[in-house]
Amino acid sequence: MTAASEPAESRCALCSALSERVVLDLRHAVILLPLRAHIAATDGGHLVVVPRRHEPSRMQLTPVEMLSMEFGSLIASVALTQVLGTDWFNYQENGNWSVESANRHMHLHVYGRSKEAEVQTYGEALRFPLRVQLDTWHVPSLSQEQTADIREAARTAAGSPDFGLLRDALGELSRPV
Repeated sequence: MTAASEPAESRCALCSALSERVVLDLRHAVILLPLRAHIAATDGGHLVVVPRRHEPSRMQLTPVEMLSMEFGSLIASVALTQVLGTDWFNYQENGNWSVESANRHMHLHVYGRSKEAEVQTYGEALRFPLRVQLDTWHVPSLSQEQTADIREAARTAAGSPDFGLLRDALGELSRPV
């Protein structure tokens, strides 16, 4: 089978995310380490929440998938705050670099913001390169220790009694009628 005739899911970097990129598996969404970090740990960190079902836009997601995305973004925020001391967040569904791609997959960026940021100044708009500059743009990824700590913090947050009502509501919504 040629790449052009393969289903979009088989060519999608988000659908085929390697297990080392998974922070937390949820029923309808996955929290991932980004392929290419946009925000360094010292500036607040960066995680990505992806629906399990391959869809190009949030408009095709079911209500439970959208709620799972929001739940995932909350868990990602808690984990970044606990591990990196993140002060604030920007939640963005950018897609600009893949908008013309036939295999685009809706995803939500969770951008941590730090008052001590060195590059992405706290209180200012985030700055990203143009698509033509991507090859020369580099942001350090999280360390192995930070990644392990974020995974543990996400697991703990997802099971926390503080989020019990949300978990219960998601469970009820995902049950067949």
